[in-house]
Amino acid sequence: MCFFARATSSWRSRPRSRTRSPRSATTARRCSRSRYGLLRYRGEDRSPLGSLAAKANVVSIGSFSKTFLPGLRVGWAIAERDVIRRMAAAKQTMDSSTGTLAQRIVMEFHRRGGANAHLSKLRALYAEKQAWARAALAREFAGTGVRWNDPEGGFYFWVTLPQGVDARQLLDVALEEGVAFVPGEAFSVAGDHRSALRFSISGPSPDRIDEGVRRLRRAFDRVVAEPEVVA
Repeated sequence: MCFFARATSSWRSRPRSRTRSPRSATTARRCSRSRYGLLRYRGEDRSPLGSLAAKANVVSIGSFSKTFLPGLRVGWAIAERDVIRRMAAAKQTMDSSTGTLAQRIVMEFHRRGGANAHLSKLRALYAEKQAWARAALAREFAGTGVRWNDPEGGFYFWVTLPQGVDARQLLDVALEEGVAFVPGEAFSVAGDHRSALRFSISGPSPDRIDEGVRRLRRAFDRVVAEPEVVA
């Protein structure tokens, strides 16, 4: 999804319908991961690729850990029946299946109608945090050459540093300032995005988000004063 805060993007419904045809006649399948799809706070609502599952050789997978209880580690999948049967058999072989109690908790929560109200609370909470982070970035990094995406949902911001500023070097200094993030190259098998980073707004309160961005700016200033050249 576009708000997953990596170098990815969303497909709108109509282009997805067009692109499904060539593969529908083959055994190739698309796999759509939608852990954050329900955590959209603004913008156009886009249905997951799973809505095409029966027609387009699509396997759509997701998790309740981001929208319900992180400790349960229960997920879901939408696909053709034969694919689901094979997936279930493979999972049982790998880990003896997810615990029955955790699955029943999730099932009962949704059966009793708690999911929609819970999601509304989550969206309001995270939308506020996202707005605080957006304002803090604009305030602290104005005129520095630092850029960031404008996510419509999810937990993360993707920040692009000026050329020549190494995110790993910045992380070392940021840890000294008491703030952490994930360097961008962690999201690239080729080791790209060395001048980028991702940080989360899910855990901290709005005032701690403010403080974290201030500390990130202090770390940035220290690194810029003595930069490490990025190849």
